[in-house]
Amino acid sequence: MSGNRLLLACAALLIGSAAMKDIIFIGGGFYLREISQAICLMVGLYFLPISASRAALWVMLPMLGYLLALAMGATNSINWDFVSLQVLSIAAVLFFGLALWNSNPANAEKNYAFLFRATFYILLGVCVASLAAAVLAPGAAYEIIYGGEIRFRGVLSKAGWMGASAGMLAGLALFGRAQPVWLRGVAFVVGAACLMLAGARTFWIAFAIASLACCILYFPREWRRFRLVGAAVGLLVVLPVWIVTTVDIGKLEDLVRFRTVSNLSGRTTLWEESIDAFGQRPWLGFGLSQGAVAITGGADESLFASQRTDPRAISRVTVHSGYLQSVLDAGILGTVFYGLLVLGALLRIAWADGARAYPAAFFFLLFMMIGNFSENVIYAASTFPAMLFWLLCIFALSAPMSRRLPARAATVLDLAAGDAEPAAPAPIPKPRHRPRPLHVRIAEARGAFSRR
Repeated sequence: MSGNRLLLACAALLIGSAAMKDIIFIGGGFYLREISQAICLMVGLYFLPISASRAALWVMLPMLGYLLALAMGATNSINWDFVSLQVLSIAAVLFFGLALWNSNPANAEKNYAFLFRATFYILLGVCVASLAAAVLAPGAAYEIIYGGEIRFRGVLSKAGWMGASAGMLAGLALFGRAQPVWLRGVAFVVGAACLMLAGARTFWIAFAIASLACCILYFPREWRRFRLVGAAVGLLVVLPVWIVTTVDIGKLEDLVRFRTVSNLSGRTTLWEESIDAFGQRPWLGFGLSQGAVAITGGADESLFASQRTDPRAISRVTVHSGYLQSVLDAGILGTVFYGLLVLGALLRIAWADGARAYPAAFFFLLFMMIGNFSENVIYAASTFPAMLFWLLCIFALSAPMSRRLPARAATVLDLAAGDAEPAAPAPIPKPRHRPRPLHVRIAEARGAFSRR
Protein backbone atom coordinates (compact mmCIF):
# COMPACT_ATOMS: atom_id res chain seq x y z
CA MET A 1 0.00 0.00 0.00
CA SER A 2 1.39 3.40 -1.00
CA GLY A 3 1.78 6.19 1.53
CA ASN A 4 -1.13 8.24 0.22
CA ARG A 5 -3.47 5.24 0.11
CA LEU A 6 -2.60 4.60 3.74
CA LEU A 7 -3.48 8.20 4.60
CA LEU A 8 -6.81 8.00 2.74
CA ALA A 9 -7.70 4.73 4.47
CA CYS A 10 -6.93 6.29 7.86
CA ALA A 11 -8.98 9.39 6.97
CA ALA A 12 -11.97 7.21 6.07
CA LEU A 13 -11.59 5.27 9.31
CA LEU A 14 -11.27 8.46 11.36
CA ILE A 15 -14.33 10.31 10.11
CA GLY A 16 -16.37 7.11 9.82
CA SER A 17 -15.71 6.19 13.45
CA ALA A 18 -16.55 9.74 14.56
CA ALA A 19 -19.88 9.59 12.76
CA MET A 20 -20.68 6.18 14.22
CA LYS A 21 -19.84 7.41 17.72
CA ASP A 22 -22.32 10.30 17.37
CA ILE A 23 -25.17 8.02 16.23
CA ILE A 24 -27.22 6.89 19.20
CA PHE A 25 -28.28 3.56 17.73
CA ILE A 26 -24.74 2.25 17.23
CA GLY A 27 -22.96 0.89 20.28
CA GLY A 28 -19.23 0.74 20.88
CA GLY A 29 -18.56 4.00 19.05
CA PHE A 30 -16.21 5.27 21.74
CA TYR A 31 -13.89 2.29 21.36
CA LEU A 32 -13.87 2.49 17.58
CA ARG A 33 -13.07 6.21 17.72
CA GLU A 34 -10.23 5.62 20.19
CA ILE A 35 -8.75 2.85 18.04
CA SER A 36 -8.95 4.95 14.88
CA GLN A 37 -7.34 7.95 16.58
CA ALA A 38 -4.55 5.77 17.96
CA ILE A 39 -3.83 4.52 14.43
CA CYS A 40 -3.95 8.08 13.05
CA LEU A 41 -1.59 9.28 15.78
CA MET A 42 0.99 6.65 14.82
CA VAL A 43 0.60 7.43 11.11
CA GLY A 44 0.84 11.17 11.76
CA LEU A 45 3.99 10.77 13.84
CA TYR A 46 5.49 8.50 11.16
CA PHE A 47 5.03 11.19 8.51
CA LEU A 48 5.85 14.05 10.91
CA PRO A 49 9.50 14.57 9.83
CA ILE A 50 8.39 15.02 6.22
CA SER A 51 5.15 16.92 6.79
CA ALA A 52 6.60 19.23 9.46
CA SER A 53 9.54 20.17 7.24
CA ARG A 54 7.15 21.20 4.44
CA ALA A 55 4.65 23.02 6.65
CA ALA A 56 5.12 26.72 7.29
CA LEU A 57 6.29 28.05 10.62
CA TRP A 58 2.99 29.84 11.23
CA VAL A 59 1.31 26.40 11.21
CA MET A 60 3.66 24.57 13.54
CA LEU A 61 4.01 27.25 16.21
CA PRO A 62 0.31 27.71 17.11
CA MET A 63 -0.39 23.99 16.78
CA LEU A 64 2.47 22.92 19.05
CA GLY A 65 1.76 25.84 21.40
CA TYR A 66 -1.89 24.77 21.72
CA LEU A 67 -0.97 21.14 22.42
CA LEU A 68 1.66 22.21 24.97
CA ALA A 69 -0.84 24.45 26.77
CA LEU A 70 -3.37 21.59 26.89
CA ALA A 71 -0.73 19.20 28.23
CA MET A 72 0.23 21.67 30.95
CA GLY A 73 -3.43 22.10 31.88
CA ALA A 74 -3.88 18.32 32.12
CA THR A 75 -1.35 18.13 34.95
CA ASN A 76 -3.52 20.52 36.99
CA SER A 77 -6.84 18.77 36.31
CA ILE A 78 -8.89 16.61 38.66
CA ASN A 79 -9.18 13.81 36.09
CA TRP A 80 -5.65 14.24 34.77
CA ASP A 81 -5.54 10.78 33.19
CA PHE A 82 -8.76 11.30 31.22
CA VAL A 83 -7.70 14.81 30.17
CA SER A 84 -4.33 13.47 28.99
CA LEU A 85 -6.16 11.04 26.73
CA GLN A 86 -8.25 13.90 25.36
CA VAL A 87 -5.06 15.85 24.59
CA LEU A 88 -3.65 12.82 22.78
CA SER A 89 -6.94 12.57 20.89
CA ILE A 90 -6.74 16.09 19.49
CA ALA A 91 -3.00 15.70 18.88
CA ALA A 92 -3.76 12.62 16.77
CA VAL A 93 -6.16 14.58 14.55
CA LEU A 94 -3.81 17.56 14.18
CA PHE A 95 -0.69 15.50 13.39
CA PHE A 96 -2.65 13.30 11.01
CA GLY A 97 -4.07 16.36 9.27
CA LEU A 98 -0.54 17.67 8.86
CA ALA A 99 0.49 14.40 7.21
CA LEU A 100 -2.66 14.25 5.05
CA TRP A 101 -2.02 17.65 3.47
CA ASN A 102 1.79 18.02 3.58
CA SER A 103 3.44 14.60 3.31
CA ASN A 104 3.09 14.91 -0.46
CA PRO A 105 1.72 18.29 -1.60
CA ALA A 106 0.95 16.82 -5.04
CA ASN A 107 -1.79 14.71 -3.43
CA ALA A 108 -3.37 17.52 -1.40
CA GLU A 109 -6.13 18.24 -3.91
CA LYS A 110 -6.90 14.55 -4.37
CA ASN A 111 -7.14 14.06 -0.60
CA TYR A 112 -9.32 17.17 -0.29
CA ALA A 113 -11.78 15.83 -2.87
CA PHE A 114 -11.86 12.43 -1.16
CA LEU A 115 -12.56 13.99 2.25
CA PHE A 116 -15.48 16.02 0.95
CA ARG A 117 -16.98 13.15 -1.02
CA ALA A 118 -16.91 10.96 2.08
CA THR A 119 -18.32 13.79 4.21
CA PHE A 120 -21.16 14.39 1.76
CA TYR A 121 -22.37 10.79 1.80
CA ILE A 122 -21.97 10.45 5.58
CA LEU A 123 -24.00 13.60 6.23
CA LEU A 124 -26.61 12.63 3.65
CA GLY A 125 -27.01 9.22 5.25
CA VAL A 126 -27.30 10.73 8.74
CA CYS A 127 -29.95 13.26 7.66
CA VAL A 128 -32.01 10.75 5.67
CA ALA A 129 -31.93 8.33 8.61
CA SER A 130 -32.93 11.17 10.95
CA LEU A 131 -35.99 12.03 8.87
CA ALA A 132 -36.93 8.36 8.78
CA ALA A 133 -36.53 8.16 12.57
CA ALA A 134 -38.79 11.19 13.00
CA VAL A 135 -41.56 9.23 11.24
CA LEU A 136 -40.86 5.68 12.40
CA ALA A 137 -39.43 6.23 15.89
CA PRO A 138 -40.27 9.75 17.09
CA GLY A 139 -39.59 8.80 20.70
CA ALA A 140 -35.93 8.27 19.86
CA ALA A 141 -35.65 11.13 17.36
CA TYR A 142 -36.68 13.82 19.86
CA GLU A 143 -35.16 14.75 23.21
CA ILE A 144 -36.42 16.77 26.16
CA ILE A 145 -34.14 19.53 27.44
CA TYR A 146 -34.26 22.69 29.53
CA GLY A 147 -37.51 22.56 31.42
CA GLY A 148 -39.44 20.28 29.13
CA GLU A 149 -38.49 21.77 25.75
CA ILE A 150 -38.65 19.17 22.97
CA ARG A 151 -35.89 19.22 20.35
CA PHE A 152 -35.29 17.15 17.24
CA ARG A 153 -31.98 15.27 17.30
CA GLY A 154 -32.64 12.59 14.68
CA VAL A 155 -30.23 9.67 14.98
CA LEU A 156 -27.60 11.83 16.69
CA SER A 157 -27.20 12.18 20.43
CA LYS A 158 -27.83 15.95 20.61
CA ALA A 159 -30.02 18.44 18.78
CA GLY A 160 -27.10 20.83 18.38
CA TRP A 161 -25.09 18.23 16.49
CA MET A 162 -28.12 17.62 14.29
CA GLY A 163 -28.23 21.32 13.43
CA ALA A 164 -24.50 21.40 12.68
CA SER A 165 -24.63 18.29 10.49
CA ALA A 166 -27.71 19.47 8.58
CA GLY A 167 -26.21 22.92 7.96
CA MET A 168 -22.97 21.40 6.68
CA LEU A 169 -24.88 19.12 4.30
CA ALA A 170 -26.94 22.02 2.91
CA GLY A 171 -23.77 24.08 2.42
CA LEU A 172 -21.93 21.25 0.71
CA ALA A 173 -24.92 20.78 -1.59
CA LEU A 174 -24.60 24.44 -2.64
CA PHE A 175 -20.83 24.85 -2.89
CA GLY A 176 -19.51 21.37 -3.66
CA ARG A 177 -19.72 19.80 -7.12
CA ALA A 178 -18.47 16.28 -6.60
CA GLN A 179 -21.96 14.86 -7.08
CA PRO A 180 -24.62 15.23 -9.80
CA VAL A 181 -26.88 18.26 -9.62
CA TRP A 182 -29.99 16.20 -8.85
CA LEU A 183 -28.27 14.50 -5.90
CA ARG A 184 -27.07 17.83 -4.53
CA GLY A 185 -30.62 19.14 -4.84
CA VAL A 186 -31.94 16.19 -2.84
CA ALA A 187 -29.18 16.71 -0.26
CA PHE A 188 -30.10 20.37 0.13
CA VAL A 189 -33.78 19.61 0.70
CA VAL A 190 -32.94 16.89 3.23
CA GLY A 191 -30.38 19.06 5.04
CA ALA A 192 -32.71 22.07 5.12
CA ALA A 193 -35.54 19.95 6.53
CA CYS A 194 -33.33 18.58 9.31
CA LEU A 195 -31.97 22.04 10.06
CA MET A 196 -35.46 23.44 10.51
CA LEU A 197 -36.69 20.48 12.57
CA ALA A 198 -33.69 20.81 14.89
CA GLY A 199 -34.76 24.36 15.73
CA ALA A 200 -31.10 25.38 15.85
CA ARG A 201 -31.31 29.17 15.52
CA THR A 202 -27.54 29.49 15.80
CA PHE A 203 -26.99 27.32 12.75
CA TRP A 204 -29.76 29.08 10.80
CA ILE A 205 -27.81 32.30 11.23
CA ALA A 206 -24.48 30.58 10.57
CA PHE A 207 -25.78 29.04 7.34
CA ALA A 208 -27.14 32.35 6.04
CA ILE A 209 -23.96 34.33 6.84
CA ALA A 210 -21.54 31.68 5.59
CA SER A 211 -23.49 31.21 2.34
CA LEU A 212 -23.59 34.93 1.62
CA ALA A 213 -19.89 35.39 2.43
CA CYS A 214 -18.95 32.44 0.24
CA CYS A 215 -20.91 33.88 -2.67
CA ILE A 216 -19.31 37.31 -2.30
CA LEU A 217 -15.77 35.95 -2.07
CA TYR A 218 -15.90 33.04 -4.50
CA PHE A 219 -18.61 33.95 -7.00
CA PRO A 220 -18.70 37.77 -7.20
CA ARG A 221 -19.84 37.80 -10.83
CA GLU A 222 -22.23 34.88 -10.76
CA TRP A 223 -25.47 36.56 -9.79
CA ARG A 224 -27.38 33.38 -10.48
CA ARG A 225 -25.68 31.75 -7.52
CA PHE A 226 -26.54 34.79 -5.37
CA ARG A 227 -30.16 34.32 -6.35
CA LEU A 228 -29.92 30.59 -5.69
CA VAL A 229 -28.57 31.09 -2.19
CA GLY A 230 -31.10 33.84 -1.50
CA ALA A 231 -33.91 31.60 -2.64
CA ALA A 232 -32.51 28.71 -0.62
CA VAL A 233 -32.27 30.78 2.56
CA GLY A 234 -35.72 32.24 1.96
CA LEU A 235 -37.14 28.77 1.37
CA LEU A 236 -35.40 27.59 4.50
CA VAL A 237 -37.15 30.25 6.58
CA VAL A 238 -40.48 30.90 4.88
CA LEU A 239 -41.66 27.43 3.88
CA PRO A 240 -41.57 25.77 7.33
CA VAL A 241 -43.18 28.86 8.90
CA TRP A 242 -45.96 28.79 6.29
CA ILE A 243 -46.53 25.07 6.83
CA VAL A 244 -46.81 25.24 10.61
CA THR A 245 -48.87 28.42 10.66
CA THR A 246 -51.40 27.07 8.18
CA VAL A 247 -51.90 24.09 10.46
CA ASP A 248 -51.79 25.85 13.85
CA ILE A 249 -50.58 29.39 14.54
CA GLY A 250 -49.48 28.30 18.00
CA LYS A 251 -46.87 25.99 16.49
CA LEU A 252 -44.92 28.99 15.24
CA GLU A 253 -43.69 29.57 18.79
CA ASP A 254 -42.55 25.95 19.00
CA LEU A 255 -40.66 26.26 15.71
CA VAL A 256 -38.84 29.53 16.45
CA ARG A 257 -38.78 28.88 20.23
CA PHE A 258 -39.68 32.44 21.23
CA ARG A 259 -39.93 31.49 24.91
CA THR A 260 -36.22 30.74 25.09
CA VAL A 261 -34.94 33.79 23.21
CA SER A 262 -34.55 35.94 26.33
CA ASN A 263 -32.12 33.55 28.03
CA LEU A 264 -30.96 31.65 24.89
CA SER A 265 -32.24 28.33 26.27
CA GLY A 266 -30.45 28.84 29.56
CA ARG A 267 -27.11 29.71 28.00
CA THR A 268 -26.86 33.15 29.60
CA THR A 269 -26.92 31.55 33.06
CA LEU A 270 -24.14 29.15 32.09
CA TRP A 271 -22.09 31.97 30.62
CA GLU A 272 -22.44 34.10 33.75
CA GLU A 273 -21.31 31.18 35.93
CA SER A 274 -18.41 30.48 33.56
CA ILE A 275 -17.21 34.09 33.67
CA ASP A 276 -17.40 34.08 37.48
CA ALA A 277 -15.44 30.80 37.65
CA PHE A 278 -12.78 31.92 35.18
CA GLY A 279 -10.73 33.52 37.96
CA GLN A 280 -10.15 30.18 39.70
CA ARG A 281 -7.67 28.96 37.07
CA PRO A 282 -7.19 31.74 34.55
CA TRP A 283 -3.93 30.70 32.87
CA LEU A 284 -4.14 26.94 32.21
CA GLY A 285 -7.81 26.20 32.87
CA PHE A 286 -9.40 23.06 34.29
CA GLY A 287 -8.25 20.64 31.57
CA LEU A 288 -9.56 19.80 28.12
CA SER A 289 -13.29 18.85 28.27
CA GLN A 290 -13.37 19.38 32.06
CA GLY A 291 -14.51 23.00 32.19
CA ALA A 292 -17.80 21.81 33.69
CA VAL A 293 -15.97 21.52 37.01
CA ALA A 294 -16.08 25.31 37.20
CA ILE A 295 -19.85 25.55 36.79
CA THR A 296 -20.98 22.47 38.73
CA GLY A 297 -19.26 22.93 42.05
CA GLY A 298 -15.87 24.52 41.69
CA ALA A 299 -12.54 22.77 41.98
CA ASP A 300 -13.37 20.84 45.16
CA GLU A 301 -12.34 17.23 44.52
CA SER A 302 -14.80 15.88 47.08
CA LEU A 303 -17.71 17.00 44.91
CA PHE A 304 -16.46 14.84 42.04
CA ALA A 305 -15.25 11.77 43.86
CA SER A 306 -18.08 9.74 42.31
CA GLN A 307 -17.15 10.96 38.83
CA ARG A 308 -13.68 9.43 38.85
CA THR A 309 -15.11 6.12 37.63
CA ASP A 310 -16.75 7.87 34.67
CA PRO A 311 -15.03 11.18 33.88
CA ARG A 312 -17.04 11.40 30.64
CA ALA A 313 -19.96 12.57 32.82
CA ILE A 314 -18.13 15.86 33.38
CA SER A 315 -17.13 16.22 29.73
CA ARG A 316 -20.78 15.89 28.64
CA VAL A 317 -21.65 19.09 30.52
CA THR A 318 -20.63 22.06 28.36
CA VAL A 319 -21.15 25.82 28.52
CA HIS A 320 -22.68 25.92 25.00
CA SER A 321 -19.99 28.20 23.61
CA GLY A 322 -16.84 26.74 22.15
CA TYR A 323 -14.84 29.92 22.74
CA LEU A 324 -15.90 30.25 26.37
CA GLN A 325 -15.35 26.51 26.81
CA SER A 326 -11.79 26.99 25.59
CA VAL A 327 -11.21 29.68 28.20
CA LEU A 328 -12.35 27.31 30.96
CA ASP A 329 -10.59 24.25 29.55
CA ALA A 330 -7.28 25.71 28.40
CA GLY A 331 -7.11 29.10 30.14
CA ILE A 332 -5.72 32.25 28.63
CA LEU A 333 -2.56 30.57 27.31
CA GLY A 334 -4.35 27.81 25.45
CA THR A 335 -7.11 30.09 24.16
CA VAL A 336 -4.55 32.40 22.52
CA PHE A 337 -3.19 29.52 20.44
CA TYR A 338 -6.74 28.21 19.90
CA GLY A 339 -7.73 31.58 18.43
CA LEU A 340 -4.63 31.69 16.23
CA LEU A 341 -5.53 28.30 14.74
CA VAL A 342 -9.23 29.00 14.25
CA LEU A 343 -9.02 32.56 12.94
CA GLY A 344 -5.78 31.96 11.06
CA ALA A 345 -7.35 29.12 9.06
CA LEU A 346 -10.20 31.31 7.80
CA LEU A 347 -7.95 34.26 6.97
CA ARG A 348 -5.37 32.14 5.21
CA ILE A 349 -7.82 30.35 2.91
CA ALA A 350 -9.51 33.67 2.07
CA TRP A 351 -6.13 35.22 1.21
CA ALA A 352 -4.16 32.32 -0.28
CA ASP A 353 -6.91 30.70 -2.36
CA GLY A 354 -6.52 33.12 -5.22
CA ALA A 355 -7.70 30.47 -7.67
CA ARG A 356 -10.97 30.30 -5.72
CA ALA A 357 -10.88 26.51 -5.83
CA TYR A 358 -12.08 25.69 -2.29
CA PRO A 359 -15.48 27.32 -1.64
CA ALA A 360 -16.75 24.33 0.34
CA ALA A 361 -13.81 24.52 2.76
CA PHE A 362 -14.35 28.25 3.27
CA PHE A 363 -18.05 27.68 3.93
CA PHE A 364 -17.38 24.90 6.44
CA LEU A 365 -14.81 26.93 8.37
CA LEU A 366 -16.97 30.05 8.59
CA PHE A 367 -20.15 28.08 9.32
CA MET A 368 -18.58 26.25 12.24
CA MET A 369 -16.82 29.34 13.57
CA ILE A 370 -20.15 31.18 13.79
CA GLY A 371 -21.94 28.17 15.26
CA ASN A 372 -19.18 27.90 17.85
CA PHE A 373 -20.43 31.06 19.55
CA SER A 374 -23.40 29.28 21.14
CA GLU A 375 -22.59 25.60 20.61
CA ASN A 376 -19.49 23.54 21.33
CA VAL A 377 -18.73 22.79 17.68
CA ILE A 378 -14.97 23.41 17.74
CA TYR A 379 -14.14 21.36 20.77
CA ALA A 380 -12.12 18.31 21.74
CA ALA A 381 -11.71 15.89 18.82
CA SER A 382 -14.59 13.71 19.98
CA THR A 383 -17.39 14.48 17.49
CA PHE A 384 -17.69 14.36 13.72
CA PRO A 385 -18.03 18.17 13.24
CA ALA A 386 -15.04 18.82 15.50
CA MET A 387 -12.79 16.30 13.74
CA LEU A 388 -13.78 17.66 10.35
CA PHE A 389 -13.05 21.21 11.47
CA TRP A 390 -9.57 20.38 12.78
CA LEU A 391 -8.67 18.55 9.57
CA LEU A 392 -9.87 21.50 7.47
CA CYS A 393 -8.12 23.93 9.80
CA ILE A 394 -4.75 22.30 9.10
CA PHE A 395 -5.62 22.16 5.39
CA ALA A 396 -6.41 25.88 5.28
CA LEU A 397 -3.23 26.76 7.18
CA SER A 398 -0.73 24.53 5.42
CA ALA A 399 -1.96 23.12 2.09
CA PRO A 400 -0.37 24.57 -1.05
CA MET A 401 -2.74 26.90 -2.86
CA SER A 402 -2.52 28.85 -6.08
CA ARG A 403 -2.87 32.60 -5.84
CA ARG A 404 -3.41 32.91 -9.61
CA LEU A 405 -7.02 33.57 -10.56
CA PRO A 406 -8.01 31.51 -13.62
CA ALA A 407 -10.27 32.74 -16.37
CA ARG A 408 -13.11 30.62 -14.97
CA ALA A 409 -12.86 29.47 -11.36
CA ALA A 410 -13.47 25.71 -11.30
CA THR A 411 -13.46 24.00 -7.91
CA VAL A 412 -11.25 21.04 -7.15
CA LEU A 413 -14.40 19.02 -6.66
CA ASP A 414 -15.40 19.86 -10.24
CA LEU A 415 -12.17 18.42 -11.55
CA ALA A 416 -12.36 15.35 -9.31
CA ALA A 417 -15.86 14.55 -10.52
CA GLY A 418 -15.09 15.30 -14.15
CA ASP A 419 -17.93 17.83 -14.39
CA ALA A 420 -15.68 20.58 -15.67
CA GLU A 421 -12.33 21.00 -17.26
CA PRO A 422 -9.70 23.35 -15.86
CA ALA A 423 -9.61 26.71 -17.50
CA ALA A 424 -6.85 26.54 -20.09
CA PRO A 425 -4.69 29.60 -20.55
CA ALA A 426 -5.28 31.59 -23.69
CA PRO A 427 -3.03 30.30 -26.48
CA ILE A 428 -0.19 32.53 -27.54
CA PRO A 429 -0.96 33.77 -31.05
CA LYS A 430 1.59 32.74 -33.64
CA PRO A 431 3.15 35.51 -35.70
CA ARG A 432 1.50 35.79 -39.05
CA HIS A 433 3.74 35.14 -42.07
CA ARG A 434 3.59 38.11 -44.40
CA PRO A 435 4.81 37.29 -47.96
CA ARG A 436 7.59 39.49 -49.28
CA PRO A 437 6.81 41.84 -52.16
CA LEU A 438 7.25 40.56 -55.73
CA HIS A 439 10.09 42.94 -56.65
CA VAL A 440 12.08 41.81 -53.60
CA ARG A 441 11.75 38.17 -54.55
CA ILE A 442 12.81 39.00 -58.19
CA ALA A 443 15.87 40.86 -56.94
CA GLU A 444 16.83 37.94 -54.69
CA ALA A 445 16.46 35.51 -57.57
CA ARG A 446 18.69 37.67 -59.85
CA GLY A 447 21.31 37.87 -57.12
CA ALA A 448 21.34 34.13 -56.66
CA PHE A 449 21.61 33.58 -60.46
CA SER A 450 24.51 36.06 -60.84
CA ARG A 451 26.46 34.38 -58.04
CA ARG A 452 26.32 31.12 -59.91
